[in-house]
Parts: sequence; C-alpha cells; structure tokens
Amino acid sequence: MRDYQTVFEQSEGKYEEKRSVFIAELFHCETPEDAAKIVTEQKSKYWDARHVVSAYRLLDGTVKASDDGEPHGTSGKPVLDLITGADLFNVIITVTRYFGGVLLGTGGLVRAYSASAKQAIENAKIVEIKRGYLCKISCDYQQYQLIERLLYSNDVTIKNSEFEDRVNLEIIVPFNSFEGLKDKITETFSGKISLNYEKELFFVKK
Repeated sequence: MRDYQTVFEQSEGKYEEKRSVFIAELFHCETPEDAAKIVTEQKSKYWDARHVVSAYRLLDGTVKASDDGEPHGTSGKPVLDLITGADLFNVIITVTRYFGGVLLGTGGLVRAYSASAKQAIENAKIVEIKRGYLCKISCDYQQYQLIERLLYSNDVTIKNSEFEDRVNLEIIVPFNSFEGLKDKITETFSGKISLNYEKELFFVKK
C-alpha cells in the first residue's frame, strides 16, 4: 500500500485537427472489469465515431492501452504515458475520434490524442489518497484537551467522538505519524492511555 493520486469526478478534454474531433474523458475505475464497462459504454454512447481509444492504470500495477484500430502506438500508448506522467492510479481515459476526412499521419495522431488527453487531466479534480490506520483511543475529560492537541498536531482525523463516562475517539492516523504519535501518547500519559490499532486503510486527504 502506498499514497497515490486519483480522480472521482469525470473530466473532459477536446482537440480538433483537420476536421477530426478528439474527445477525451477521464474516469475513476478500480478493476479491469470497471475499465471494460466504461469502454463499452463509451462505444455505445459514441456509436457513430470511428475510434474509441482507451488507456488505464490501476493501483495494483495493471496497465492497458488500446489503439482501437488506429496505427499501433499512435493513440493508446501516448494516452497511457500521460496518465503515468501525471502519477495517477485507478483511472481510465477514453478518447473518441470523429474522422474529418483528412489523414493526420502517425505524428499528427500522437499529437491529437495526447493533446485531448492532456486537457482531460488538466481539467480533472485530482484527489490525494493517503495510507493510514483506523485507531481508537479512550481518555477522561481532563485529558481530552491535551489528547486533541496531540492528534491535530500529527494530522490525525477524528472520525467519530463519543462523550459518555469517558471520551471515546475513533481516529484516522497517517501512516508516517503512527509510531511517533503512539510513543508520544504513551510518554505524555505514562502509559495510562494507549493508541489502539484497528485496521489499515486508505483515506482522502482533506
């Protein structure tokens, strides 16, 4: 597991050259099945288009690029290179081409597919996903203010708070902060309060 960047909202880019129109759309996807479904939907949506090129990159290392009938290496690979260059994971870009009647040549195709995909990435709302731990901590009311300061100074997110006989907190601790925070809490409260690990997770950095 590692920190990574992705998108959750669709974005679009468009490029025209010699009457050919290239429509790039960027989507979130998490599996090859997700990606295949998106490509199928795009081909149905743009049923009258000449090509629907696609490329995706997943967090598990899976990558795939399709030229969809364009000359090999002129479309899918350049789009995949842009996704990789932007360091995005769990995303797919489709680029739909409406042929304008004039051949663009290999260089023209690379330029057009790249330009439209680049716009889609530039228009995207990129989200940073962080690796962390879900933990629980319990303290009395006199200790709560100091605990709260320690948590916020270590970039911890308080997910849930229960104020009963004691204050019970469910928190998300960034991976890089966990060991230091655990030691600091143990030291500050002489071992009377502990940081209780629940599970590892990914969370969106606010």
